[in-house]
Amino acid sequence: MKFLNFSCCIALLTLAINTGDYKPYNPRVNARVAAGFEHSLVIDGGQVWAWGSNLNGQTGTIEKNYDSAPVRVKNLNNIIALAKGSAANHCLALSENGTIWGWGDNEYGQLGLGDNEIVNTNTPIMVEKVFGVVALSAGRRHSLALKDDGTVWTWGDNTYGQLGHVSQTKSNLPKKIYGLNDIVAVEAGYNHSMALKKDGTVWTWGKNTNGQLGVGNQKNTNKPVQVEGLDNIVYISAGASHCLAIKNDGTVWSWGWNDYGQLGDGSFESKNKPVQAKIKNIVKVSSGGLHSIALTTEGTVFAWGANSFSQLGKSSNRNYATPVKVFALKNIVSVVAGDMHSIAVKRNGTVQTWGSNNNYQLGMAEVLSSSTPINTMILENESLVALSDFAVTAPSILPIKNRYEPINEDLIERDVAFNANGNVEKGSSAQPEKVEIDQPENAYGVPENFGAIDEDCPTEATLKALNLSVFCTESSDEIKLKWNAPDDILSLEFEIEKSLDNKTWISTDLKPVLETRKRSFHFSVKDDILSGRPAYYRLKQMNCDGTFKYSAPAVINCIDEKNKENKAISLQPELSAYSFILYIDKKMEKGHKYEIVDSYNRVVISNEIENCNYSQSLTISAKPLEDGLYILKVIDTKNEKVVFSKKLFKVSE
Repeated sequence: MKFLNFSCCIALLTLAINTGDYKPYNPRVNARVAAGFEHSLVIDGGQVWAWGSNLNGQTGTIEKNYDSAPVRVKNLNNIIALAKGSAANHCLALSENGTIWGWGDNEYGQLGLGDNEIVNTNTPIMVEKVFGVVALSAGRRHSLALKDDGTVWTWGDNTYGQLGHVSQTKSNLPKKIYGLNDIVAVEAGYNHSMALKKDGTVWTWGKNTNGQLGVGNQKNTNKPVQVEGLDNIVYISAGASHCLAIKNDGTVWSWGWNDYGQLGDGSFESKNKPVQAKIKNIVKVSSGGLHSIALTTEGTVFAWGANSFSQLGKSSNRNYATPVKVFALKNIVSVVAGDMHSIAVKRNGTVQTWGSNNNYQLGMAEVLSSSTPINTMILENESLVALSDFAVTAPSILPIKNRYEPINEDLIERDVAFNANGNVEKGSSAQPEKVEIDQPENAYGVPENFGAIDEDCPTEATLKALNLSVFCTESSDEIKLKWNAPDDILSLEFEIEKSLDNKTWISTDLKPVLETRKRSFHFSVKDDILSGRPAYYRLKQMNCDGTFKYSAPAVINCIDEKNKENKAISLQPELSAYSFILYIDKKMEKGHKYEIVDSYNRVVISNEIENCNYSQSLTISAKPLEDGLYILKVIDTKNEKVVFSKKLFKVSE
């Protein structure tokens, strides 16, 4: 088997194999080797090999606390990148089709599986919430993913805001960081995160007690902030509590914790703003727990910082505040730093390790540590190329070939089906005729920025995914309006508006009442209406800039139906970017719910249907849904029977 070239995303190089439209800055091929807290990983021929600590399942073996020699991680194929993370006890691998596979520690949901019952796993499991990924990084208890559209998705522990979300609660599923776009590289430290924009600027967020965010203070933040004074950056790396960045002139800039000299500026004083390290002609850097290593244009390696376990390649146990050369290393094409050990790969495919070996992360059982690089294994399916010059610009993201798109057989009709692009395909075997679907008009008058989050104004997150439900009551001229809201939503700040024609809206003095509070807020309000005439309701909130944001509206038409039985259930519209309305014109007894099922047969939205003797309509926001095809089901939970099923399609705005 031939292995794609082993390269970092910042080097100009000559390819040894034909890769078509390959660009040297593609972040999808910058991480063929990874060093975790006390384990090591490499890719050979699309498969992953691991050694070192297995206390959390990092090496993928069963009933073993460690592996002193490389073992192949099962169930992984076509892997092109690994998540770097010197503090991590979990592992993430990127497949060539843009999917993420995770194994190891999951105590804080850092594998992104959405399952709190899985604490550790030695079997790689696909992360089913985010696709089209081009780069990964692993922190101590959190994870980052970069998608091919330049957006960043995060999950895991969020104690210090390291996920970059409005809410500071942990997440066991990937969630997008709103407002952070045009990203080309991501890095996770112990409890902080970094991102590199395509314009060469660096952005950081999370824990900052040691100045590791580089913003001139020691305040933690969940909002990505720009590191001032840095431009033309082409490569970034995050250590336990320090950061490194390379400019396009080959100089290295560093900031954060420096008690062990890990910044390389000649001092042992921490810095909350970038300073220049005393080294040049660098094409790749890697930040470890308390040390740093760098690769030069000549294929030589320099290291600095803590050396208590010889992780700098020096037999002396003293720390170094300026870079020192690892003389035993030549013709190196890649380097990476773990917590207290280091890894280098030679051009001939030899993987060399040195530093701490307390859990056999060097790949051998004979020593506790080594200042001399040890030949651990040889990559037999690699075509490795030396780095030769500085990057001129930040990395570029290439489209993913054979991009994985989930398919749910229940969503495919025999004669007609939506494909991933929203086109209609007819026929089961012949080449399908594709019909473009026009962008639907916004029938509800919802502003284009509906659901957007402004991180400067956290309360604007309140309208990101609200579902309004309207019920007729025993009195045909009175309705009840209800909605649920997540814990991070300040629902009492809403103003309720009403319309009789869905055009002219008036403010009301209706005040919502908090009914219950379990996993979310439950609000309701009653209002008088004209029997036999539609009434529309929506929630309104003022933004920080004085403009307004609105929820998708709910509509109801109450008619005296005490002596009439109407079994109609309908859904409108079937295709929308904003919301869907489920109309129920029949008596609905207790024990019914509606579910929206995605292409994995997973229930992505589920709500109980109110016990009601009369008409009701339920507005379902489309905002939480990814673009694609879904099935809405109304289920009789007592009899375990689906009483209504309808396909719906979420499209982009």
